[in-house]
Formats: sequence, C-alpha cells, structure tokens
Amino acid sequence: IGPGDQPGDYYVLARPDGAARTGIYRFSIANGLFGEPVVEHPTFDLTDAAVSRDGKTVLYYCFVVHVLECRFSDTRIDEQLARVRGSMGPYTNVRVASSSLNFDTLLLLIDGPNQPPAWFRYKLGSSRLESLGTSQPDLHLLPTPHVSVVSWTARDGMKISGYLSRPSGAGTVKRLPLVVMPHGGPEDRDSLGFDATVQYLSARGYAVFQ
Repeated sequence: IGPGDQPGDYYVLARPDGAARTGIYRFSIANGLFGEPVVEHPTFDLTDAAVSRDGKTVLYYCFVVHVLECRFSDTRIDEQLARVRGSMGPYTNVRVASSSLNFDTLLLLIDGPNQPPAWFRYKLGSSRLESLGTSQPDLHLLPTPHVSVVSWTARDGMKISGYLSRPSGAGTVKRLPLVVMPHGGPEDRDSLGFDATVQYLSARGYAVFQ
C-alpha cells in the first residue's frame, strides 16, 4: 500500500499464515516479518487501501459486499462519500483513483452494472461531482439490464449470493434463455460492477447469472 513511518517498514494487503482474511499489516523488509494486523474486517477480505504520505495513518480501506465499500479514517470524508454513493444508486462502486496532496480534492472512478466507468472530480464540502469523462460513452444512450441480488442456502448450509441480469424490456417473462457465468478460482468472486460481457449478452435477449 505504501511506506510506513519507519525505515524498511511498509503497509501491505496480505493474508499471512493463520489469518482468515486479507487485512492491512505492517511488514518489515529487514526481517521479512508481518506485524499485528492494522485493519481487519470481520467478514470480508480487504481489497484496496491508502496510507498518509507521512506513513502514520491508514487513510481508507475498501472491501466488497455486493459493491465496493470504503471506510475512511476521517469521518467527514466517510460521510460525504457515503452521500455521493447514495445519490448514484445502491449498485454503484465509488473508488478513489487519486487525490490532491492535502486530500481535499478527490479523483473518483464510478461504475456499476448499469453505469460504464466514469471519472469525476469531487471537492470535499462540495455538493456536486464534476464530470471529467467516461469510457464507452455511447452505451449511456442504450437500455441496460435489470440487475438483482439472488441469495440461497447451499446443501451444506452455506449462504451464497449471486447476481441475475435480465434484458431490458423483458418485463415479467420467466422462461428466458440463461447464460451462467461462473467465476474462476476458489478464492475469487463476482461483484456488481460494469461487465461488458453481461451487457453484450443482455442486449441480445439473454438473462445472465453470475
């Protein structure tokens, strides 16, 4: 993630032997050892984080529930970005792509299952996002699939969630052709983000289950 405030000391995202999930640790280059966890989440792996330039503070860390959720050490930023995400809809990912030196202006990358990735500048304390550009801008003119979270209990009692995308205009039709898109790897998972393959299949009348 970045250097700590001591020589040879770094903040890292890692899952050391014996740890149940990925968290933030301090790692010593000199002796190759992890310190105690700095931040852990009781349920989810941490996927992203940033530290202050002086190496003393974790500025924020992120994890995926259905979309990306980030927690900031500065409660003022936490509250403001929670409002930003709330204004964009429940299935929206808001990532901090970069920031000014004093962290009062943020470059945000925002996407979702119905939102191609777009970049915005946000000044803390402001009430608006300044649009800087979007990828695949023509897709904003086209209908997008209706997405829902589906949950069930597996045979061994494990609760599992998945995502069903139905073509725009399918209404209440039940027997749609369905494409199942399994993810790879025993430690991988899908989440609610912009997926070009899902968009492509949905535009051609397929429901997609991830």
